[in-house]
Amino acid sequence: MRNGKQRKLSRLDRIEKMIEELTKSQMRTDQEIRELKEENRKVSAEVTRVSKEVERVSKEVERVSKEVERVSKEVERVSKEVETLSKEVRKTSQELRSFKESVKGITDGWGRFVEGLVEPSFIKFLKNKGYRILEVYRRAIFSKNGKNKEYDLIVVCDKNSVFMVSAKTFVSSESIRDILEDMDEFFFFAERYKGNKLYAAIAGMSYGEGADVFAIRSGLYVMKVSGEIMEVQTPKNIRVVTS
Repeated sequence: MRNGKQRKLSRLDRIEKMIEELTKSQMRTDQEIRELKEENRKVSAEVTRVSKEVERVSKEVERVSKEVERVSKEVERVSKEVETLSKEVRKTSQELRSFKESVKGITDGWGRFVEGLVEPSFIKFLKNKGYRILEVYRRAIFSKNGKNKEYDLIVVCDKNSVFMVSAKTFVSSESIRDILEDMDEFFFFAERYKGNKLYAAIAGMSYGEGADVFAIRSGLYVMKVSGEIMEVQTPKNIRVVTS
């Protein structure tokens, strides 16, 4: 009888133990399920994050593509502008060369005017006045202290006399004032002529109103075109500058 009870207790113990183990197993399973759910939640969250990142990157790629397209169009536009500008530069260069050639032609023509009309007329005038011509300089340039001064015609004569001639297409009152200033500065630039007396003449194709009278009153010789020569008018009070 006692053995039968012991066997029953033994089976009950095993059953309780099995129930306990099943309970523990169920608890482990529940824990694993919870862990799997948490992992799944994390994975889902990561997938969502990655999806959003992919979407963001896709939008950025699209934006960059549009920007590249815009920049490409801008480069194309600038290239066309550069090409147009290059054509304009070439055109301007050609126009500048033409302008320089025109200026050279005018300068050469003006030089011929001085050499062919002003110079011979004034030299003849001086000879008739009893002067002996020693030196003649056309477009004489003097430099001093970094400054330059150019004179259309310089005629050096005996009697310690130097004549400065300024030739103009159109003579104005301002032209006369410029010549008077040039006379005052002459020996500063042309030091080698110090000790001489300086006279000046103005030669013009045409004169502004009263400019010839102003020149005469200022003591300048006045030269005007008359046919194929230039007549020279002598002032009553000739302006003389000495060093």
